[in-house]
Amino acid sequence: MYYIAAYLCDITIALMMLQYSLILDFVRKLFESINNELNKIMLAKTVECVLDKYNMKMTKLSRVRCLHMSLCEVCEDIEDFYSKPILFCTLYIFLTLILFAYYVARSLLFNNESLPTSIIIHCIFHIIQGITSLYLLINSTCAVVTESKRTGKVVNKLIGSLIDDQITNKLNQFSEYLLHQNLEFSAAGLFLLDGSLIMSNHETGEIINKLNLNFISQEGVNKIGESIVTYLVILLQFHGNDQVPQH
Repeated sequence: MYYIAAYLCDITIALMMLQYSLILDFVRKLFESINNELNKIMLAKTVECVLDKYNMKMTKLSRVRCLHMSLCEVCEDIEDFYSKPILFCTLYIFLTLILFAYYVARSLLFNNESLPTSIIIHCIFHIIQGITSLYLLINSTCAVVTESKRTGKVVNKLIGSLIDDQITNKLNQFSEYLLHQNLEFSAAGLFLLDGSLIMSNHETGEIINKLNLNFISQEGVNKIGESIVTYLVILLQFHGNDQVPQH
C-alpha cells in the first residue's frame, strides 16, 4: 500500500513538472520566432527589401514589439499559475532526494546497516527520477529566459544596421523596454528556478571539510543541490556520532 501511494504521488509530481516544462518549451519557441522575425530585418541588405513602405516598416516593428510584450505577460501569468504547485513539487523532490540519498549512503558507508538490494534500487530510482524532473524544469526555464534576452541583442544589431531615424527611435524604445523587462521564473517568490537551484558553491565544500567527511568529493558536490548535500552531510555526521561507542 505504501509503494502504491508513493508511486502515485511521484507520478503526479513528475507529470506536473513535465507539463510545466512543455509549456515553457512552447513559450521558448514563440520567443525564438520573434527573434527570427527580427533577424529577417537585420539580415536584409536594406530595410526596403523587407518592407516596401514606411507605414509597413513601422507596423511590422510595432507588431513584433507588441508580441514580445504580450508573451512576457503570458509568462508572468504562467508563473503565477504554477508558482505554488511547483513550490510543493520542488520541496517534495528535495525531501525525497535527501531521504533516499541518506538511506543509500548509510547502506554503503556502514556495513552493519546494509539494506536489501531491492530497497537500494528503489531509492536510486527515486533519486534519478527527482534529478531528471528538476533538470527538465530548470533547463526549460533557463531556455525561455535566454531566448527572451536574445531579443535585446537582435534589436541592438538591428539599430546599428538601419539609417532611418524614425525606425531607429522605434527600436530604441523597444530596447529600453527590454532593459526594464526582467523575465524570471520562481517558486512562489522563494527561490528562482534557474541553474543556481541545482548548482552548489564553495560553502558546501567548507561544510564538508568542517565535518571531516572527506569521502564526498568536491566534484560530486558541484552536480547536486547545495541544500541536499548540506542536510545529507549533517544526517550522516549525526548517524556516525551515534555509532561511536560511549566510554
